Amino acid sequence: MYGCGREVNRHTDEYLNGRKLGCPTRHLGSMSNTLYLHEKIHFLQRENEILKRLVKDGFFWMNYSSRDCDGCCSVNSYKFTSLQEFYDTEDRQAESTDGQFSYCLAPIGENGGYELNEEWSGGSWADY
Repeated sequence: MYGCGREVNRHTDEYLNGRKLGCPTRHLGSMSNTLYLHEKIHFLQRENEILKRLVKDGFFWMNYSSRDCDGCCSVNSYKFTSLQEFYDTEDRQAESTDGQFSYCLAPIGENGGYELNEEWSGGSWADY
């Protein structure tokens, strides 16, 4: 469904050795060891939660937000059916984005439904 554990761990190591994390967006090259370990734990916890949802439901929702260098914002939610599909999307976003972005696992509400971002885009620094 989402690849063998070795592929997942290899990808995790690639992300934690200098590539951008999806939530929060950070570059690990200049972090202190303590902050690096904190980010690694956060990343592995997020990946663990994603894998739990994949096993249970066969899919997971990620809430997305971004702000480019002009202050334009975008908010949305995306459904993924594999960890690799999500990582590929995150990689494409990292290559094409003009500013910060994040993907955060959508929370599950009390009623069992997902708390998804409403699709929205717009704004700029000139609006403030």
